[in-house]
This record gives sequence, C-alpha cells and structure tokens, in this order.
Amino acid sequence: MTNIKWKKVVEPLILERITERGNGRPYASIRSVYYDLGSMSIIPLTPNSYKTLDNLITSMRKSGAIRWGYFPVMRGTSGPEPPDYVPPDEFIADTIGGFLATINYYELPVWKDQHYLVELWVEKAGMLPIMERAVGNMQVQCRALEGFTPWEFANVAINDIRYRAMKMRTYPKIIILYYGDLDPSGWNIYDGLHDVFSHFKMAVTMERLGINPDQVEKYGLPPNSIDPGTQAKSKRDSRYNGYIKWLKQQGYGELNVELDALAGMRPEVIDRDVQEAIHRYFDGDVFQKVREEFEWQDRPRVEQLFKEFESRLRGDEK
Repeated sequence: MTNIKWKKVVEPLILERITERGNGRPYASIRSVYYDLGSMSIIPLTPNSYKTLDNLITSMRKSGAIRWGYFPVMRGTSGPEPPDYVPPDEFIADTIGGFLATINYYELPVWKDQHYLVELWVEKAGMLPIMERAVGNMQVQCRALEGFTPWEFANVAINDIRYRAMKMRTYPKIIILYYGDLDPSGWNIYDGLHDVFSHFKMAVTMERLGINPDQVEKYGLPPNSIDPGTQAKSKRDSRYNGYIKWLKQQGYGELNVELDALAGMRPEVIDRDVQEAIHRYFDGDVFQKVREEFEWQDRPRVEQLFKEFESRLRGDEK
C-alpha cells in the first residue's frame, strides 16, 4: 500500500461506495469512510492515511463530486434565524393554507397505549442521522450526548420523557437503547448514565446495543488508528483500569474501537439490531387495537370538526 493512487483509485471508489449506499445507508462521517476502505485493504489504517483521506474528501466536496451536506455537521452552532418581512396578504394566505393542511398531519402515534417508552441514545452527534435512519418509521426519539455525564442534557431529556410518559397514560417503563465507542471514555459515558438517572430519580432500563466486545471479532472491527498515541492516551485515562476490569470480566483483553468503524463497515448491523431491539418492546396487538379505535372514532371526529371550522373560516355560516 505504499503507492496509493488517491485520485485515480480511491476517489472513484469513494463515489462508487456512496452510490451503492444511496440514501438508505449513507456514511456517518469521514471516519466511517476511512474504516470502510481500510476493511477492504484499499488504504492502510494509519493517522497519515486518515489525514490524506480527509483532505481528499474536502477536495471532492469543493469540486462538487460530493455534495455539501452529505456528511452531518459536527462542529459549529447557529442561533435562531432573524425573521423575514412577509406582506400582509401573503401572511394571511400562508396562515390559512397551513391550517387547511393540518388535517393531513393528524396521525396515530405508534406508541400510544404501549407499555414501554423507548429512546435511542448515541455518544456522538454525528451518528444521529444513522440512528434516525435505523429507527425508520417507529417514532423512537434519538438523542446524542456529546460528552461525559451531560447533566443539563439529561435534565432536559428526562423532563421530556416524563412529559411524554404522562401523556401516554399507561405509566410505561422507560427503555434507553445506547450506542457508543468501545474505549475507556465511551465505557465511562455509558456507565455514568446510571448515576444521572439515579440523581433525577427516574427508573430506566438501559440496553447497550454497541459497540460491545463480542462485536469487534464478529464483524472484524479494527482498533482506533486515526489519532496518534491513542493507546498510550487511553492508558493514561483515569477510567482505564475500570474499563479493563470490565472487559476482563467478560473474557476480553484491551479493546479500543470507534462506533464509526461499525457504521462504516457494517451499517446494516446497526439497522437490524435497532429494529430488533425496538420490536422487543413494541406490542403489535396493542397497536392494532388502538389503530382500529383511532380509525373508527378519532379520525371521523377530526374530519367533522375540521369541516365545521373550515366552514366558519370561509364565511359559509352567518
């Protein structure tokens, strides 16, 4: 691999892989591209190789070969946009048009009257599109932690979960499905969530879907080789000893694997595991019963009310 033809070989292959994946399984990050190409022995998994790949993909975006926005934004935050001027007639027309379209959005929530409330949490914000795609149409809330013991994030998320659970009126059990890196930091973030939920007095069942030690060998996931000195840095991490102890209890040695590797090399595994996990907590019989009641009672009532309001709005009634 000493004479890698980045422009002639790697660039066309990247475009080919993006086309093969289509909109169904896009790359989550440049790191995912790196691990995918490495798994095919197209490029070596080294820091210099990643740096060259990063520069190549930047060049491809600048030239238009890869559209801007293909990779999720992972840096920078924008505040609210300032309002635009809207002429009065246009404002009223848009407002009325928006109201008249609301009947098309009245749908039955998938989890109504279910006995579980399921959410999918992930360590990295860049992985949110991958998780949302895996969830599909099952209406499971996805959240990204972005760091250790995110107290403010947890406060907002937990208040949101409590509100949704109250609206469900079935006192559902809370299930948090989780994905994160398999390294001292990733392990500690997941483990620390138990303290967070305990502090906020919320009973939660957590299920780590990945990355887990058995998945490394099963799917041939390579160690994190992007950041120089990763292994040495991990050993200096204050969480290292606890992490190694946890691995040994399961019969494994030292492992340091990024979630990007699984997302890049085996995205279908994430799709499958997420769907299987969700359906373990989803009662199809309950959904069918609720659906029948919704179509028999709720939808006709909404259509009736809509027609009454529409009639008044158009001035049909005096």
